[in-house]
Parts: sequence; structure tokens; C-alpha cells
Amino acid sequence: MSPPAPALRHPSTARTEPAPDEALDYGPARALLTATGPEPALQDLLRFTSRLLHVPIAFVSVFDGAHERVKCAVGRPMDGAPLDTGTESALSRPVRSVVRTGSDFVLADASGDADLDGAGWGAVLAVPLVVRGRPFGCLAVVAADPRCWLPREVESLVELAALLLGTANEIGGRRALTRALGHSEQRYRALIEHSSEGMWCCEFDEPIPVDLPVDQQIELAYESGVLVECNDALAAMYGAPGAADMLGARLDELLPRDEPVNIEMLAGLVAKGYRLTDIESHELDRTGGQRFFHNNMIGVVEAGQLVRVWGTQQDITERHKLEEQLRQAQKMEAVGRLAGGVAHDFNNLLTAIQGHASLALDGAAAGEEIADELREIQRAAECATSLTRQLLAFSRKQVLHPRVLDLNVVVAGMQRMLARLIGEDIDLTTRFQPDLGCVRADAGQIEQVILNLAVNARDAMPTGGRLSIETVEVAFGERLARRHSLPPGRYARLSVRDTGTGMDRNTLAHVFEPFFTTKPTGTGLGLATVYGIVEQSGGHITAYSEPDHGTVFKIYLPIVACAQPAPAESKTPPPVESVVKGETILLVEDEAGVRAVARKTLRIKGYNVLEAENGAHALELARSFSSRIDLLLTDVVMPGISGTQLAATLMADRPDLRVIFMSGYTDDDVFRAGAPSGDVHFIEKPFTPHSLARQVRQVLDAARQPGEPPLSILTRG
Repeated sequence: MSPPAPALRHPSTARTEPAPDEALDYGPARALLTATGPEPALQDLLRFTSRLLHVPIAFVSVFDGAHERVKCAVGRPMDGAPLDTGTESALSRPVRSVVRTGSDFVLADASGDADLDGAGWGAVLAVPLVVRGRPFGCLAVVAADPRCWLPREVESLVELAALLLGTANEIGGRRALTRALGHSEQRYRALIEHSSEGMWCCEFDEPIPVDLPVDQQIELAYESGVLVECNDALAAMYGAPGAADMLGARLDELLPRDEPVNIEMLAGLVAKGYRLTDIESHELDRTGGQRFFHNNMIGVVEAGQLVRVWGTQQDITERHKLEEQLRQAQKMEAVGRLAGGVAHDFNNLLTAIQGHASLALDGAAAGEEIADELREIQRAAECATSLTRQLLAFSRKQVLHPRVLDLNVVVAGMQRMLARLIGEDIDLTTRFQPDLGCVRADAGQIEQVILNLAVNARDAMPTGGRLSIETVEVAFGERLARRHSLPPGRYARLSVRDTGTGMDRNTLAHVFEPFFTTKPTGTGLGLATVYGIVEQSGGHITAYSEPDHGTVFKIYLPIVACAQPAPAESKTPPPVESVVKGETILLVEDEAGVRAVARKTLRIKGYNVLEAENGAHALELARSFSSRIDLLLTDVVMPGISGTQLAATLMADRPDLRVIFMSGYTDDDVFRAGAPSGDVHFIEKPFTPHSLARQVRQVLDAARQPGEPPLSILTRG
């Protein structure tokens, strides 16, 4: 909790007389307190008060109706002059007020008080001594510097005043006083020990002069700071069994100097008068693990020197990790959108490059030198297509063909290939949970994930090692699911572990980012592709690594109900294209290069092509064209009217219209949700003239079967 804002004076409600059954005979107490000469029992209590509240001065003062006199005192003020018994103190005026009103006197800063500032006092707290409802004196404490008195400190002084009066009735019994003081300290200790917040006190081997430069004070704090008091709650935050195991820890063992936020915190403590609230620190637990804390602290300054610092703290490590996960997810999402956009535009360019090269190659005579050059262009475009496919995988916008599959079967089927890939100097071991549930994913993409992780592990073990692949089923409740950014439920976990060189914390933070690599010849897309495939499949991937201790990747995929094995796919070749019947095709594409390739391809094949550069233009052409339009071939993402909106509008007037969407990527939220019902299909960019012609012919020739879904995905041929 943060300390309250300083206030010069805060009179409390006047004390009330105890109930009859609780009242004590304070006659002897008053006689004792007004008698001449100090009593050892009072000195003991004042020393305890000074120690309990961490103040240099504590005293009892009485008022006889005309004059205020010091009865007993311990400690001395800043100017060095002791408080003499029987003399009037600098608190004469405040004591009169306390006695007259029966209220507390709370002064946080004495620098503005003419009487007290001259005495060298920084802050004062006084509570009345009341006998039979009538105040006759006060118990007071003085701090050397301005100080914000906490409510619990005021309450403690009130209790000590009552204890003083009760003890005075039994002045002959020193044991009673000792027991009473012990009981009070036990209550104070119980408050600390049972608090859910971490509470601590750090003292210094040598007090630190407060007039030194800030950097020197910080250096001395690290050299001489030691933990002298704490509660069990604080010990638990550091992974220690109890408070006793923490006592004696040096400041530099808990608060690393190499964390800038820690230096900023200590500098702020000095700059703000040794009072600091709601500040974050990065510390180390008993195992060397990093912990994050929210801190409130107050320093105790005596005679111009910092002697100790009291503080409370809350463990925010879990919250900090969740915030970091959110920031990382947002960053990856932003980079993914950028990568997807780049891949989309690049696919348009590749479609034009591949298309024009293919058309030119079709027109070149066999044996011409230009034919070889055109084939080189095609090969280069195919390599670039592979690159964009990886970018689309990372951005989670590639076309997947998910089906229910057994993860154990997928991994087992790759073992022989993986053994050849990683080499004989790396030992490959697998361990499968026999009754592992099924997952829904694209088998080819899951194989790509395992392949990429195996290659990454091989490169991390240049002198050999061990690669382990394991499957197991796990269940996530609310807390674990939130940590992995997944809904609660059952998951199949695929773990890929190596004994390689490992990664440091900074490298691990960037491991899934595209184009980030530590390899001299790497592309930086291998793990980015893995991340995209897993996320697009509804799962999550984590990585843990330490230098020289290897790396483990853990992939979590939702478990689904296992289906009956699907029949084997037909291996029959695609049907031979039928004769073009002069059908009319409405071509809509905002990218001129792609539009030109599609137009030339279709016209070469004998189709009648209506060409539009956007959705609005396409609607105008369709309305002015009175004859039948057999097929709409349109891009999905276009300025103004999108491809799905265009198809829905045209199919309302032409229900027999067939549709092929073409796009550099497919996004389920944009494409599938907006696709109209009817005979619609999809072809993925970049495509070649031959694959486009074949897909168009198949769509025009095919008759929809009853129960066939309205959307089928047609990929590159």
C-alpha cells in the first residue's frame, strides 16, 4: 500500500474514557508520572518505542495546569542537546494543545514551525495520556527529518501510551512490563508475518551520507546493503522456505546491477527524499530466475545519514509474463500482416512473370535459344513462389487442406527420412503416447513443421548430439490455457528437443520473427514458417533454451474426435480438357499484369473475355451485356467492391453463373464468410496459363453434384 500524502497537522478524534468494566485505577500512574526523577520502567518503554518506530527521540511530558515539563526521555535531538528531565521542551505549545483537546498531534514537516525547526526536529508525533477522561500529558516521538507518519504508527503509539499508564499502576513489577512489551512486539510481528505483501528492511554496514552524489549513494548501498528483516511472504517470492533463510542476503544478490530499471529505482528513491511508491524492480530468486516486483519504500535518515530502508512489495512476475506474451503476439501479428501483404503483392508479380514467360515459351520454336532463357525465368519464378509460400505460412494466410489425423502416425512416417536428414552423428529417439487423441491439421504442413525443427536442431549440433521427438496429451485449465493463449481443453503436445548449443534470452525473443537468423547462410524463414502453420492450425508453439543446454520446442494442437480413415486418394491423372465451346468469361482483376496474362490465356483458348479492372466496372459490363455470362473469374481483394461482394450481386441476377476466385492468399474471415452460396471455386496465385486454362475448363464442364459444398479449393496445377 502507498503511504498517505504528508500533512502538517492531523488532529484525531479525542480519546474517550474506558468503559467502567475496563477502567483502571490511574491514580498511582499519575502520581508516578508527575513525581520527580525518572523511573527505569519508563526508560525501558521509551527505548522500545524508539526502536519500534525507528525514531531517535521518545519522551513523556506532563502538564500541571501551568507548565509543561519533560518527565522522562531517551535519545537526543539533531543539535546534540539532550532533553533534560524537569525542563520545558520545544513541544510546550503542542503539548498544551494535546492536553486541552485530548487529540493526537501529527506533524510531518517541522521545517515550517518556528518553535520546532530551531530545535532541529524534522517530524513529531504525540498522543495524549488520559486518566479518568482527563488528559494530563503526552507520549511523543521525534524524527530527525520530515516524515509521513503512517496510520499504523499512530495506532502503535496510542497503544504504547495505554501500556505506559497500565504499567505505571504496577511500577513494582518489572516482569509485567517486560511481558506487556513482549506482547506488543508479538502483535507487531504478527502484523508483518501474516501480511500477504512482502515486507522487508534493509540496513547498511555503514550509514550512507545523504549529501553524497546519487551514484555514490547507490554504489555504497550495493556495497553495504544487507537484508535484516522480512516476512515469509517475501521469502516465498524469492523461492526461499522461510524468512530466516533470507536474512543476511546482500543487496547485490537480490537486485542485479546490470538491470537499468533497478538503478533507476534507487536513483528515484534518493531523488524523491527516500520515499518511493509504485515502482518496478527486476530481481533474482534463489535459483537465479528473474522476478518482477512492484515496490513501495521509505528510507530512515538519522543525523544526515541513511541508516535503513523499509519496503513492501508485490510479485507481478506472472502479470509481467502475460503482458510480454501479449506484446509479442501483437508484434507477431503486425509482422504477419506485413508479410502477408508483401506476399500478396509479390504473388501478383509472379503470376505476371510466370504467365508471360509461359506464353512466350509456347510461341517459341523448339531449339530456339530464347526458349532456354524463358525456362530460366520460369525456374527463378518458381523459387520466388516458394519464398512467398513461406511468408504466407508465417502470416497464416496460406491455403491449408486440414483433415483429422493421428499425430503419432505422421511422426512415425517421417522417422526414416529424418534419420537420413540429421546424419549418423545425431541420435534420433521418439516416444509416443499410445492413446493420443486425433488433431485436425494439414498433414503436409505438419510434416513441414517437423522437418524445419529437425533441420534447426541439426544445425545446432555440428559435432553430434541427440534429437528427441515426443507426443503426449495434456489438459489445460483456465490458468494454463491463458498462459499459452489458448482456450481451455485437451491438446496433443508435440515436443522436439535437442542437445545443441542453445540460445540466449535475447535470441530466443526473436526466434519466430521472419528473416531473423543466426546462421551465416540462413533465410530466417524456417521457424517463422513453423510459427505460422501452428497458429493457423489453431495451436500454439513455445520455445525454451539456454546457452550450452539445448533447445526444446513444444507444439500444442487441439484434440478432436477421431474420424474413420478416409479412402485413399485417386491417383488417376486429371481429365483431358474438353473442347472450348465459346463460353463468355467476365475477368475482373485490379492488377494489370495478372489481368493481361489471364486475358491472353483465355482468348488463346477460344473464350470470349469481358475484361474489367474493378468491381464497379464489372457491374457496368454485366448490366450492358445481354447475352449469357458463363463464368466470373475475379480477384478477391480489390479496392471498392470486393470479389465476394461482386459475385453475390451478379449471382442474384444470374443464378447459373459459375465463379472462380483468385488471390495471392486466402483469409478465412474475409473470403469464406463473404463467399456467396452457389457454384464458386478458388484458384491460388501465382498460377500458370496452363493451370488456369485447366481449372476454367473443369469448372465449366463439371455439373454440381447434390450435396456438394458450395466452395471447393482448386490449387495450382
